[in-house]
Amino acid sequence: MLAIKIFDDDPVQDITEAVSLMFSRPDTGLEIANYHGLEFANVSEQLAAGDPRQKSMHLNHAAIGVLSFAKKPDPESCLILERELNLAHRLRIGEGFVIHLENSSGTDPLPGPGETVLPDIDNAVTGARRMIEETAPLGPLFIENTFENSSWFEALFDRFEQVGNLQRFVGFCFDLGHARVWSGEQLFSWMKFCRNISEMGYPIHVHAHFNRGQSDDHIPLVQAYEAGLFASSWFCPRGLLAEIRNLHGLCGDHHMVLENPLNEDAFFNFRWAKDTIAPDVSWVPV
Repeated sequence: MLAIKIFDDDPVQDITEAVSLMFSRPDTGLEIANYHGLEFANVSEQLAAGDPRQKSMHLNHAAIGVLSFAKKPDPESCLILERELNLAHRLRIGEGFVIHLENSSGTDPLPGPGETVLPDIDNAVTGARRMIEETAPLGPLFIENTFENSSWFEALFDRFEQVGNLQRFVGFCFDLGHARVWSGEQLFSWMKFCRNISEMGYPIHVHAHFNRGQSDDHIPLVQAYEAGLFASSWFCPRGLLAEIRNLHGLCGDHHMVLENPLNEDAFFNFRWAKDTIAPDVSWVPV
């Protein structure tokens, strides 16, 4: 299902509009990010009222990541996760959690081409298994690609298969923009990986936004489409729009999040996506 992302420091009126728009239908949702510790205090009742399956949460990647729990977790990481889970219970999250492998603040320097050191697979598996002991009651833990390539994630999910019976508890969040700017791979490699793990039973969550391959700009899809940026040679011969529709199909009941700042452009982007990526004859634009 298509979803909009909301942050705890977004204007209350914009959050209220997003909640009203998304909860007006059973096939749209929200990804909730409590990055500033404000916990949506002014809109918690409205958020709690929606169907739990319409709500996912992006855990605070500035504070914790999967690898925070690879070894004995420090008390601060455990406390942050506990606070996030308490909020998730209050807001009735039912679609699970998105998490980066490593925690990094917005001020951390980003790696250049060829500078990424890939995480240790064993540590990632250990950290994920420790986290899902806490997150499982509220849905899967979707591990998001940042600087890694699809081959690394293929090895990770091969290890999950060796552990066995994790499909209900762990999934993959494919961030289209991150793959474009940092992975050094063509889109077809990521599409092949997503299809493979989906066939293995692992759920797929998507962050859909765009960039020009130089920085993580989070350009709304409609703006990229209208600017002719979908014609990049990075994409499969079928074209980006076709592949985004395929990704939406792989998500099924899980979220394809239009991951852009919450403003008028975000609502316009959503309406364009609803008509173009996930058309529904019963959909009446608001």
